[in-house]
Amino acid sequence: MKIQNSKFKIILLFFTTLTFTFSLLTFNLRQASAQNLSLSISPPLLEVLIKPGKSITQVFKLINNGEATVATVHLAEYTESGVKEFSDFIPENWISLLNTDIVFGKPFLLGKGDARQLILRINPPRTTAEQDYYRVLLITTSPNPPNEYTQSHVSQTIGAILLTSVTATGMLEKKAQIATFSLPKFLDSFSQLHVTIDVKNNGKTTFRPLGKISLTGPVGRGDFIITPQVYLAGQVRTVKVDNESASLSTPFTLSLSGFFIGKYTVGIDFTLDEGTTRVSDTKTFYAFPWKGSIILLGLLFLLILVKKRRLRKKRKL
Repeated sequence: MKIQNSKFKIILLFFTTLTFTFSLLTFNLRQASAQNLSLSISPPLLEVLIKPGKSITQVFKLINNGEATVATVHLAEYTESGVKEFSDFIPENWISLLNTDIVFGKPFLLGKGDARQLILRINPPRTTAEQDYYRVLLITTSPNPPNEYTQSHVSQTIGAILLTSVTATGMLEKKAQIATFSLPKFLDSFSQLHVTIDVKNNGKTTFRPLGKISLTGPVGRGDFIITPQVYLAGQVRTVKVDNESASLSTPFTLSLSGFFIGKYTVGIDFTLDEGTTRVSDTKTFYAFPWKGSIILLGLLFLLILVKKRRLRKKRKL
């Protein structure tokens, strides 16, 4: 009877442990499900050209496709390095929210499946300096209810970029220069061609380059449309093209495979937006199968040595 009781206790302990583990796992899964967040905001980018003393409004749509959360709207600085959240940053008082229930810096409840409108007003006074102002309408979330153990896992930050150009004339100076145009002077015919072109915005406002990069040579030609990325004032960015030769994650503008032989010309030509300001430059490189030639010369040299040795052996005989 004691042996049976011992077996019964072991079996009971096993099922108790299994039940507890299953309950804990189910609880964690429910917690993870309850912490699911998925926010979206549209439009993600707003470009504004406005005169001092004028006013415009833009409606942003904030949608919560996840569980209920507590959200806070901020106005942050945006630079070529991304969003800068500094405690000493003082936002412009002429960029405001017209919502009666949502204000900058004050948390509000965003329920599951809720869609809220953020009504943004941009109203620079007449004394505002004429320049570009790069800001981000930033939304951060925290758990609801707050949980000190899971807060780092359920927080989310999204934002809409605000590119505001304040100008009385409706125009700000647009200028650009090619800061880097790098490619090999000599290339093996079977090697991959890497081209890096960096453009600097040395004007006073944003622009998008509209144009192409061309490759011309005896074997292989092509035109590659430039991706119209936004260049902030003072920013240096690597030019990208709308094809798979060099993705946005690579440091190159072009990365081309194939067979090259002879003299080639790589040219870039673009305008700043749809204006008349044009920027262009060209570089040349020479391609030759020198690696293969070295191998062939080496084999030829060895062949000559072998023949000479055979001739010497015949003479001795």
